[in-house]
Amino acid sequence: MSRVTGKCILVTGGAGFIGSHVVDRLLLERPERVVVVDSFFLGQDENLKNAQDISSSLDVLRLDAGDFSSIFEVVREFQVDMVLNLAVMPLPLTEQLGTFP
Repeated sequence: MSRVTGKCILVTGGAGFIGSHVVDRLLLERPERVVVVDSFFLGQDENLKNAQDISSSLDVLRLDAGDFSSIFEVVREFQVDMVLNLAVMPLPLTEQLGTFP
């Protein structure tokens, strides 16, 4: 039995490239529920298509993971057992940064 079997897992940034693959893998371990929180600034709905095909125990919430009160409410509402934080704040590359070797 996996450590996530029967648990509620929150994945912030779960609609991104890496996050969506983590969600796919988690769902194979038969958690009670996987809750994805993503602002969809970088993440995409299409990235979660496979996860939606794997399991009906997936909730996708369009929220900013940086909004503490919203995340706290999600944790409380879904009785989250574990959080995987894969949300990122993209940094703009500007000419001020110079070039990379």
